Amino acid sequence: MKERSPLKIAATKGYVTLIKGHPGTGKTLFSLSASAYFGKIKYISYSEPESYIKEKLKNTTNKKVELKFLNVIGNSEIVISEILDGLKSGYLVIIDSINALLENFKEKRPIEQILYGSSKTKNGTLLMIYEGESESEADYISDAILNFGYTEIKGRKIRSIKVIKDRNFPVREAPFLFTIVNNKIKIFNTSLKFKLDSLSAIKRVDMPESPYKMLEESDVLVKVSKEVHNELIKLMKVFFATFYKKKGMKVLLELAEEENEDFVKNIIVNLAGENFIPIFIKKPYLKSYEEAKDYLTQLEKYLADQDSGILISDTLSEEGFASSEASLYSKFLQEKNWILKKHLIRKLTFTYENYVSTTFQEKYSDAIKSFIDFYGTLVWISEKPLGNAYAIEVKNAGGFILKNYKLV
Repeated sequence: MKERSPLKIAATKGYVTLIKGHPGTGKTLFSLSASAYFGKIKYISYSEPESYIKEKLKNTTNKKVELKFLNVIGNSEIVISEILDGLKSGYLVIIDSINALLENFKEKRPIEQILYGSSKTKNGTLLMIYEGESESEADYISDAILNFGYTEIKGRKIRSIKVIKDRNFPVREAPFLFTIVNNKIKIFNTSLKFKLDSLSAIKRVDMPESPYKMLEESDVLVKVSKEVHNELIKLMKVFFATFYKKKGMKVLLELAEEENEDFVKNIIVNLAGENFIPIFIKKPYLKSYEEAKDYLTQLEKYLADQDSGILISDTLSEEGFASSEASLYSKFLQEKNWILKKHLIRKLTFTYENYVSTTFQEKYSDAIKSFIDFYGTLVWISEKPLGNAYAIEVKNAGGFILKNYKLV
């Protein structure tokens, strides 16, 4: 059995799910999102007014959902019968909050047993919103427990859901990252695994951040976590090259010896058309300073007639040189940067964060971005200067789609 996503868990018929977290972490919006699987919900509220829940529900799902709302402030004696009636009628019953419900009953255990037993014998499903993260009496009657909070990645606090318990199913170690887009919950699951040469068509590409704004800093370094596949780095280089070329910039795109120039051209034509092909520079794997000098000579020839533009490259072919001759590699970078600045060429360089070459590259970069695979979710973060974080979704739906979401 595979671990399940939070929404799949919350939508399980006959389940009792406890949704824990501090105010403002997305518990209510998530609970209403689960209504799309049922078509009808009964909302038992101890705090939120009906108008607020109606507005939230309208924005949460495109599907038509029947809402029965009960404000139980001052009506605690009818709440249990209303919950049982909702479960019997096949509703998704949401209690907001279970803290308030239990406080209204001195003998909590019988109430918990009634709630749990009723969900098992009726047609409905029960979601209990709990304010806070501490252990509670409701933990013991829950089939599933979801903790809403924040996960820190590179100094950013990003909304997340940790599955603590999912009865009879395994739970994954890492939390699920999520964001809120137009009042809708967007939960990120494992990204599509793909091979670059298997892409049949490219339907849509949304770049993280504004690629044009990125070049307000002249030299940008993208540090990639080791979990990100090399094929995706190659693809990102092509996407950025195409974007800048379409903006009218002169673009030089470095290709490793094994990269197929014709295939890269086909991707660019697919994205932008034949008029936007950049200048290709083949770069061998550098093992010594002599080979690096030969490459710089070749680079000078390419730049002879260039007075501005951008060089898009990676350090995959330089790591052997950086590891074996660190001081000479540093000298090589100084000389390369001098050549580029002489011709007013900006840099966009991709490198793995654990590479030796990365330490040297950071010294010559005005801006640093991180591109991370967080347990299958691709995350793009601006480290220097401090900026936004984005989740990048990669999927193949009748063609390759890359879309980014700002993590808020």
